[in-house]
Amino acid sequence: MTYCYILHFYAVFAENLEIYMGNFQENTTDDNFIRFSIGAKLVTIFTILILLSLGSIAFLVYYFAGQDLKINVEGINAAVRSYLYLTAAVLFLSIVIIWLFSKSISSELKMLADAAGKIEGGVFDLDLEPKSRDEIGYLTSGFQRMSRALGAFSHFSNREIALRAMRGEIKPGGLSKQGTVFFSKICGFTEKLENFTGKFGKEAPDRIVLWLNDYLTRMTECVEKTNGLFDKFMGDTVMAHWGTAFSAGSPAKDAFNCVKTALMMRKALVIMNKTRRASDPGNPPISISCGINTGLVTAGQIGSGLRVEYTVIGEPVDIASGIESLNKTLGTDILISEATWKLVKYFFITEEFPLMIIKGREKPMRIFAVVNHISVTSGPKTLAEVRDLLGIRLI
Repeated sequence: MTYCYILHFYAVFAENLEIYMGNFQENTTDDNFIRFSIGAKLVTIFTILILLSLGSIAFLVYYFAGQDLKINVEGINAAVRSYLYLTAAVLFLSIVIIWLFSKSISSELKMLADAAGKIEGGVFDLDLEPKSRDEIGYLTSGFQRMSRALGAFSHFSNREIALRAMRGEIKPGGLSKQGTVFFSKICGFTEKLENFTGKFGKEAPDRIVLWLNDYLTRMTECVEKTNGLFDKFMGDTVMAHWGTAFSAGSPAKDAFNCVKTALMMRKALVIMNKTRRASDPGNPPISISCGINTGLVTAGQIGSGLRVEYTVIGEPVDIASGIESLNKTLGTDILISEATWKLVKYFFITEEFPLMIIKGREKPMRIFAVVNHISVTSGPKTLAEVRDLLGIRLI
């Protein structure tokens, strides 16, 4: 009677599993991928155990029948021992089979857990190969596709901010931050675009994008090396800030890192321009103008319900943008406000200009040109030497 219940349970289990597998494959885009499901493996193991149990019973029946029903105490004891031996053998074999099967599953699940940890840490370039053709193999393939999609998406958003928001380190809403804001633009950008269009016609857009991407890649590297946050690209304009989403420890250190970044950009462009000619319309040299200001800004995730970006707003941001626009008139490449200068004046060589009116402000401001690090043994040490190095001509 007990075995009748077992067989009935097996029949119901197998029927439900067949229905489940049918639904699973109907919802799967790759029907050829799932050849041998985990459920089918469990059914196979269960069937083997049932057959072994039934086989042991058949053996006992055969054994007693072969004794011509001459059953005595010694025969019963021998039969019991034989049954126990068979039971132990079946149990051992079951343990081995289940252990091997569970090991194959656990190794793949551990691989997926490690992959999930890497994705959480911002590593999206994963090499995941399905080791089986069951549900776990299908899940592994899905993980691989997801990592590729996240890797592509990370190029369209700020990776560091996304990771910090995912870990709960950046909360919704705005915060007041003492930050240093940076703006830069390419000098003569409109004229360069016109040269591209006039020379290359329909091919101009592709060439412009390649030219800009090369430049922006170099600038991005400079910002990331000093723990800055790239806010956005707006045509040829670059906006970044320090001390907002994360800080080097103090406003002075953040301001120092920002000015240091501007000098790194200057050096990177000098090196890059050595291989370029002004007469080359397809790959012209690049010079930039930078504006830097420090102040209390509002930082946070700003946007709509469909899209947000981590940025900063406030008067210090507008001042930094206005300072950048003064470079052309003053014949400079890096200008900083008095607020920034007070934080970094002992670390950089600077030259002050007469009081200047910033666009959008009524009161004049003190403006300083950044020459170089104060401890340099090579490179420009005066603003005149900076102009000679960069080929800047006063208007």
